[in-house]
Amino acid sequence: MLYVTRSINSIDSIVADYRATAGIDLDMDLADRERGARLTMPVAVISQDWGSQLGFDASALWQAWAPDFTYQATTSGHFMAEENPGEIAAFITELAARTPAVQA
Repeated sequence: MLYVTRSINSIDSIVADYRATAGIDLDMDLADRERGARLTMPVAVISQDWGSQLGFDASALWQAWAPDFTYQATTSGHFMAEENPGEIAAFITELAARTPAVQA
């Protein structure tokens, strides 16, 4: 029974995260942008190469927030880490090795 309870709680958390993404997160992001907030840590985004066909430009979205930004498209599908673990591991390793920019 413990496993079932944990699974249900996980599902509830995932669904809540998706709801926030389409709701309160957008309001909070807009408020951050209006006040000029920036991400000061190194930021890296990897996304499927077909994202632009859906009208979503991950690179442009995140580059507006982060001055120390790297973008990479992958030919993997939705389950990137499972479909191309070597590429994803290398991408994460490169991000982890980056040093945050010194703030003036």
